[in-house]
Amino acid sequence: MGILNISGLAKIVGMNVHTIRAWERRYKALQPERSPSGQRTYSIEDVEKLKKLKHLNHMGMSIGRIANLSLNELTLIEQDHSLTNQPDERASVQTRSEAITDDEIHKIILNTIDCLYQYDVDTIHQQLNKYRIQMSAKDFILKVISPLFNMVNRLVLELKLNIAQEHILFAVVRDQISFLITPVTNDHARRVALASPEGDVHEIGIILSHVLCISNDMKSYYLGTNLPLQSLVEVTDSINFKYIILGCSSQNLGYEKLTFNEYIDQYLESAQSDATILITGKTASSIDISGYGGRVQHVESLQALDSILDMRINGN
Repeated sequence: MGILNISGLAKIVGMNVHTIRAWERRYKALQPERSPSGQRTYSIEDVEKLKKLKHLNHMGMSIGRIANLSLNELTLIEQDHSLTNQPDERASVQTRSEAITDDEIHKIILNTIDCLYQYDVDTIHQQLNKYRIQMSAKDFILKVISPLFNMVNRLVLELKLNIAQEHILFAVVRDQISFLITPVTNDHARRVALASPEGDVHEIGIILSHVLCISNDMKSYYLGTNLPLQSLVEVTDSINFKYIILGCSSQNLGYEKLTFNEYIDQYLESAQSDATILITGKTASSIDISGYGGRVQHVESLQALDSILDMRINGN
């Protein structure tokens, strides 16, 4: 009998609601009951099964292969895997990731572009899913997804792809990324907030940055796009963030309440937080940061962001 709603399930298991729904919809991982009002409800057995699916998926097993197994079958696989694998799972995944050559990655990107031309969403899903499992989260983002979107953005500007095709790719990538977003449980980890200012609705950059923060063992709070200034002030005054990552993908399109500099100026005037602000995105370099005394910094690329986070995590 179901006793939890999906939010309660997500909190107990340590997953986000979007990922749970994706696993239900695509792989039939859970079969929730319905309350009289039509709300999904989940049992204790669902909790245990989801925990095991999450664990085995993190160990490199495809969710598509294990989603329909029973709780007992998952337990046996988990036990067998623990006997035949060393504890350092990250090293194992990284080794597999490094075995994928640059030529192979280039072919992945070109094949994905070809599929976009044909609106072949299923093949894009299958291809990206395969390499997401084989690669570390960081390599998947930096070596596949980031250059893929760079190429797609260029082709859209050249009118060789249309906006709908770009949005199709984003939807597929967001589904894939949902598997990579798991909370960092270290209470001493540095905290980072990610958002884009009110008026900027471009999401892909801050989502990819979110995954990189998690990959660098930071507690990452994804606040979303189009975030009102006052909301950012309230959140960062309530939680001790070390860094705030602001996406900057558009400027002066006519619906922003504030320019990017005005947004930062008013934030610094209103907020009590002393967090360092890192500006990322396509138009970040156009923002004048000369008057902020080092408090606000440009980050030219996801690779540069990863280097910054890695250096600061390791105290260099």
